[in-house]
Amino acid sequence: MVRRHGHEATRRTLIEHYLSVRHRDHAREGRSVSGFASDLGREPDQTARAQDVYVNGVRNRAARLATGDDDGMAQLCTMAGAFVLARATRGNPISEELLQAARTALTGNGTGRSEPQQRTD
Repeated sequence: MVRRHGHEATRRTLIEHYLSVRHRDHAREGRSVSGFASDLGREPDQTARAQDVYVNGVRNRAARLATGDDDGMAQLCTMAGAFVLARATRGNPISEELLQAARTALTGNGTGRSEPQQRTD
């Protein structure tokens, strides 16, 4: 049971870090899951080796997120999608709302380092 608790703590830390304002704002320190993804799809014939490495990285990251019968793929998709959207909207309150919404969906309680901005419309 200790091992499962350790996995959950690691999973939560991974989610909270990946979906943090700091990670969003420091692109050079970030991981390549979301940043490199679109580049690989543009030239599939020239990127076969890089794509193999990328696929292995995606599978490993998903495995770190896996819980019970869930293989972690949907969680990884949620994280990457929210991250891309948050980066694209940086400077607007919706950016932090996106990060918070994904953290809440993935952790079940919405704990995280930033609170969503209140809508004013």
